[in-house]
Amino acid sequence: MNDNEILFEGIEVKKLTDQQLHHTMVRTSQKEREITALMISMTAEAAKRRFYLDLGFGTLFDYMTLGLHYSAAAAQRRISAARITEEVPEVKAQILDGSLTLSALSQAEKFFRNEQKNDHTLNLNEKKIVLQQLKNKSSREAEKTLLQMSSAPEQLQPEKIKPLSAEFTQITLNASSEFMILLEESRGLLGHQMPGASIAEVLAEMMKLGLNELKRKKFKMKATTEPVYEAKAKKIEVEAKVESKIEIESKVESKVESKVESKVETEVETEVEVVTEAGARTASASASASATGKIEPTFHVGSKVTSAVSRNSEYIPNEVKRVVYQRDRGRCVVPNPRTGKPCGNKRFLEYDHFPIPRAKGGPSTVANIRLSCVGCNRLHAVQSYGRDHVLKHMESPGSQFGR
Repeated sequence: MNDNEILFEGIEVKKLTDQQLHHTMVRTSQKEREITALMISMTAEAAKRRFYLDLGFGTLFDYMTLGLHYSAAAAQRRISAARITEEVPEVKAQILDGSLTLSALSQAEKFFRNEQKNDHTLNLNEKKIVLQQLKNKSSREAEKTLLQMSSAPEQLQPEKIKPLSAEFTQITLNASSEFMILLEESRGLLGHQMPGASIAEVLAEMMKLGLNELKRKKFKMKATTEPVYEAKAKKIEVEAKVESKIEIESKVESKVESKVESKVETEVETEVEVVTEAGARTASASASASATGKIEPTFHVGSKVTSAVSRNSEYIPNEVKRVVYQRDRGRCVVPNPRTGKPCGNKRFLEYDHFPIPRAKGGPSTVANIRLSCVGCNRLHAVQSYGRDHVLKHMESPGSQFGR
């Protein structure tokens, strides 16, 4: 007997009469809705507790897709439904009786976000009215209803990414008038350099230029169209075969700190002068204190001040940022606690103080900084300070759902 011929209750499907099959399917569908409603309640509770951080998942979405093995769409529907049920608890009863589907709730949650984005934030009663309009409607009918109610219906149309081959992917999106103006201007500027270029080729070229600028601003990289960090990473790998990792880091760090020291000293010399109440500039706080009775900050330009600034965890020298970005190849290098392999995420990257956390006096040096995505950075914070401490310092309540 095949597994697909037996229900989880041990009923042999093929031996059921038509009437028995019908009643069994009705009973099972109700149980399925009950389980779904329970899962949505647990999803909302998990979003509050964030226990998945202890398990090595940076977001609730990652936990549901990688940990519970939901598809991306199924996980997002449950997260969206959890958001709505937290605000409108009576929706749970409508999930149980089947009058509101997860698909309709997911579309409604996206509708609410888009309205807020367009300065048409709905209050609780207005949201209840919208949800009432979606009862007993199919996914297509719900989509049509929301499009009619939307202040910006074009934003509700889903973007689509469809792989065509190993090399090409089809992307469908809704372009605004501003996007089209920028596209035409880009095509005009690239006309001589790329005559007859397709939209995809123009966008690729503009993204290269944009990435250079973003890297320059965020990671203090030098403007270039070449993947410099890839070349330098290969060089590091070759050197690692000859020298130990510690020796390499020591050389890089000493080189960086020597550059930073002279730069910081200059910055300190220009910024640390204290202005007294009389308007005269002085570098002595004791003189100011005796004259005004107020304690002013004292700075002495030299090795001590330079050392303090370079070790200040709030300040990361640009040269350190560049070296760390090149060394880590522009991706999260935090080991996944479940697989032991580097995360590899290239989105939402941050500079993470490791092995000594910033709050515990960790220096802003090459050896103590790594690239980390937001999720892995949260995990590191949980490991260093505990989940309860991290939850107190998390952002807005809506961010608890992770996506």
